[in-house]
Amino acid sequence: MWFKHIVSIVSLPVSILVFFPASLIALFGMKLLWGNYFLSGAFVLIFGLVFLALGLILLIYTISLFVSDGEGTIAPWYPTKHLVKRGIYGCVRNPMMMGVFLVLMGECFVFGSLALVFYLLVFIAANLLYVPLIEEPKLVRRFGDEYLKYKKEVPRWLSNDCLRKKG
Repeated sequence: MWFKHIVSIVSLPVSILVFFPASLIALFGMKLLWGNYFLSGAFVLIFGLVFLALGLILLIYTISLFVSDGEGTIAPWYPTKHLVKRGIYGCVRNPMMMGVFLVLMGECFVFGSLALVFYLLVFIAANLLYVPLIEEPKLVRRFGDEYLKYKKEVPRWLSNDCLRKKG
């Protein structure tokens, strides 16, 4: 099973968060968004590192829930056996994708690449379409009424109401 986890992590988050951004930087270079001013550059770098750290923590946490509760991987070709609803999944249906968004935002700030900003925007737009049109219907087919009930109780993206209830 560990081999399946490694394959799924390398093929999905690592390619999305490391290989594609590195390729974009190699192709288009880095045109620092914050200019040559040390203080503003340091502030943006720290801001980016905070986003990166928060996103990575969220990714590690959600992947661990897929392993422990779902008894599967994050890859659709090695899916979970059980619907994951515990932890942050009780507050939002797509926390793993939110972690990816945070890491990509952090990379935009850290590397100052306009190509990464464009990649982030395209990636977010693609996922805003993919999740309701493709991923959720597949989950309904796999988990049936359990997913439909979960879908009614938990928002697709984070809501303030959920934070107040859980906090």
